[in-house]
Amino acid sequence: ALGIAQMVPEMSHKRLKLTLHLPCPHSRLVSLMLATGTIQLLVIFILQAIVIAVYDATILPGEMVWRVLLTMLPWYLAGICAYLCVSAVCLEGTWYTRVILSLLGIALLMVMFLQPGVMAAYNSMIIVIIILILILAVLSFGSIARFKEGLQD
Repeated sequence: ALGIAQMVPEMSHKRLKLTLHLPCPHSRLVSLMLATGTIQLLVIFILQAIVIAVYDATILPGEMVWRVLLTMLPWYLAGICAYLCVSAVCLEGTWYTRVILSLLGIALLMVMFLQPGVMAAYNSMIIVIIILILILAVLSFGSIARFKEGLQD
């Protein structure tokens, strides 16, 4: 929802075209847009984790609180992945590439939740997921480059 709320007005009202004509490098502008959304998500996730940790600490031993937080981490990382995928799809100008990016995002999120019943199944994948997040951030830059070239439907 955050990606849609942030990026759809930029594309539907053609504000992005104006933004890209500012005397600032477009890669910096896109980085700031993505950083703003990611930081907002991180603030929400950190506040939620603090509330859960404080509450759980009153009723569970410390080891269990740590396990609860570690089990929540892939969900938080999936939220960031979903934000970056939605941002790339919204910033993309062509429908063909939007469909490809959407399918890529859905496949990535499905991989992140293949084993929902196994506790801490993704602890060994956390580094891989973080690397995927960094790769996903590049997708929006490709969408902007195609947008600047005039590839739009």
